Amino acid sequence: MDNKARRILAGAFALGAVVAGILAFLANQRAQDDAFVDRLLGGRGDVDRTSVLILGAVAAVLFVLAVVSLLSSNSTNNSSAPAPSGSANLVKCEYCAELIQPEARVCKHCGRDVTPHSKPPGN
Repeated sequence: MDNKARRILAGAFALGAVVAGILAFLANQRAQDDAFVDRLLGGRGDVDRTSVLILGAVAAVLFVLAVVSLLSSNSTNNSSAPAPSGSANLVKCEYCAELIQPEARVCKHCGRDVTPHSKPPGN
């Protein structure tokens, strides 16, 4: 997985954590309101905070996943594979400017058809 995908994943986890946190806050407010109404009606005002605990746990897990995704995207190298031993012979793709083999017919980065710069072996 490349850095861009990891950052997108981290953003999704962070957004999920924020949404779960907001839902936990709203569930807590609702539980307090229910307890208040129960006390007004002569009840004990017991509050069931199970949903608050579950949503809080989900928010915490999503936040941790977001942090881990961001840390792993910053610690990895930009290239997903090591450069081949003959990297001095690489040429730039005319569409995306990434380095590709001179014999390549399709750019491995952008998927566009490219003109080979030398004949492929065996042809």
